[in-house]
Amino acid sequence: PLTTREQEIALLAAARNTSKEIARTLTLSVRTVENHLQHIYAKLGVSTRRELAQILRVPPGAPPGGLHSPS
Repeated sequence: PLTTREQEIALLAAARNTSKEIARTLTLSVRTVENHLQHIYAKLGVSTRRELAQILRVPPGAPPGGLHSPS
């Protein structure tokens, strides 16, 4: 199973956010996001964000999403 942090990163990555955008949103380094993504890919048996989106059932046309609430 994915950790809570891995779930957050997986959903953001599947929604077409870049590693830099995810890092900024979650106040992490890009390197940390990339490390999490590698663990996520290994756990789920995928190798791309597209495959990740398919497993997580994120529609291909879904706009990039963030965790910030609208102001």
